[in-house]
Amino acid sequence: MRKVLSYRLQEILAEKQQLIRRRKRTVYATGFAAVLVVVCLCYILFVSSVFGLKIDAVRFSGIKDGVSETTLRQALAPLAGKPLPALSKATVTQAITGADIRIRNAEVSRRPLHGLAISLTMRTPIGKMTQGSAVKFVDSQGIVFTSTAKPEGLPEIVVPNSTLVRKCAPALGEIQKLLPTDVAGRIVKYQCADLDHIYLFTKEGARILWGGDDATDLKAKTLTLLLTRPAKEYDLTDPLRPVTR
Repeated sequence: MRKVLSYRLQEILAEKQQLIRRRKRTVYATGFAAVLVVVCLCYILFVSSVFGLKIDAVRFSGIKDGVSETTLRQALAPLAGKPLPALSKATVTQAITGADIRIRNAEVSRRPLHGLAISLTMRTPIGKMTQGSAVKFVDSQGIVFTSTAKPEGLPEIVVPNSTLVRKCAPALGEIQKLLPTDVAGRIVKYQCADLDHIYLFTKEGARILWGGDDATDLKAKTLTLLLTRPAKEYDLTDPLRPVTR
C-alpha cells in the first residue's frame, strides 16, 4: 500500500513539474514573440523604406512671392526614402527655410503613407531699403530679401550698415506693431543709428526723436496724442516729459 501511494505521489509531482516547465516555455515563447514583433515594427517604421518619404507625395500650401515649388522639392530630395516616423519635422523645416530666404517658417505634418503637408509662412516686410541701385525689403527679424510682389506703401528704413539691420529691425518692428494703424501710416521713414538713437519721419515732414528702444508702448501712446498738435519735431526720448518744437 505504501509503495502504491509513493508511486502515485511521484506521478503527481512529475506532472506538476511538467506543467511548470510548459508554463515557463509558454511565457518565454510569448515574450520572445512580443520582442520580435516590436523589433520588426521598429525596423519597418524607423529603418525600412516601407513608409519612406516620396517627394512627389509632398503637398505645399502658402507659396507666394514667386517662390518655386521645384526649388522646395529639390531641397527635400536628400530626405527621400527616409521613414516618416523617424523624419524630424525640424529637419524638414530647416531644409525648406534654407531653400529660399523669403520663407520665414514652415509647419510640417505627416501624410500617410509617404507624404508631408507643408504650410509656408512668408516673410512680411516692415520696410524697404536701398542697397546700391536695388530696392530690397527687410522683416522684423532683420532679414533683407527681394520680392517679386513689390509691396507698396512701405516706409523707408535707413541703417548705417548691414550688421545694425539685425539689431535695429526687431525694435522698429515692435514700434510699428504698437503704433495705431493711422499713425503708422503717417511714418514714411525709420532711421536707426543704433538702439539708443531711433528717429521717425512723418509724411508731413516732421521728425520724431524716439530715443532708445525702451518704454516702446508708452512712447507709442504718447506719440499718438502728440501728433494731434502740428509741430516740426516731437521729442520722445523721455516719454513722461515729451517736447514739441
